[in-house]
Amino acid sequence: MVDETVDRYVADEFKGDELERVRNYFFKSTDRQDKLRFARTLKERERKEPPPSPNPKPIKRRGWLPTLSFAPAWALAASFIVVAGIGLLAYRSYSSRPDPREGLVALQSAFRERPVEGRLSDFGHVPLPNQRGASPKVDYVQRDLAATLLLKSVRDNPTAASHHAAAKYYLMNHQFEQAEKEFAAALSLEPKNAKIHNDFGSMFLEQGRLQNLGSDNGKQFELYARGLEEVQTALDLDDSLLEAHLIAHFSFN
Repeated sequence: MVDETVDRYVADEFKGDELERVRNYFFKSTDRQDKLRFARTLKERERKEPPPSPNPKPIKRRGWLPTLSFAPAWALAASFIVVAGIGLLAYRSYSSRPDPREGLVALQSAFRERPVEGRLSDFGHVPLPNQRGASPKVDYVQRDLAATLLLKSVRDNPTAASHHAAAKYYLMNHQFEQAEKEFAAALSLEPKNAKIHNDFGSMFLEQGRLQNLGSDNGKQFELYARGLEEVQTALDLDDSLLEAHLIAHFSFN
């Protein structure tokens, strides 16, 4: 994904707001800036190299030299180049798989105030909005960047970590139906992951909290029960998980 973005940038394929996002966020890291300089150097070199002659002059052989056939050697060299090229493409494809951690960094940067009362695993502390019921402050550019990285990660490399990260994105945006699907997919791959259970429980508790606005108390109690069950499962699996202890403490008190 990184190599493809660099190539598209050098080819001037990005326009408008998309171009600004790539400049301001994608190329912030030193490693990506180095790749950009390398790609530009290659492009400049290709532009300056003269095109091959359409009618190359034939090589004259002296009559007393034996005629040599280089066909087997060229065939062997071509085969080696093809195999090496396939290996390089496979390596680049594997090494450029999107890392969900990059998307999570963008996701945390997007929310300056916490949209979910429960504590999500591996997220630094972010305060709740000052006023009860107020909408949290959101950096929409970072949120859109997080969506691009996290959903591409699920598509290209559907691991428990990538499903878990996508579930966090949906939960932070209160898209509960999609979040539940991603949590379920993550747990199907790692059913004893305490952090996934904790965050899954946070989702149900958040749904229950929002249910206060409605009149279906039975539904609210069901959501609270499912949420606390998931949090308790997280504690059974890892009693040192601070986020689960915080949720349990405030939920029962």
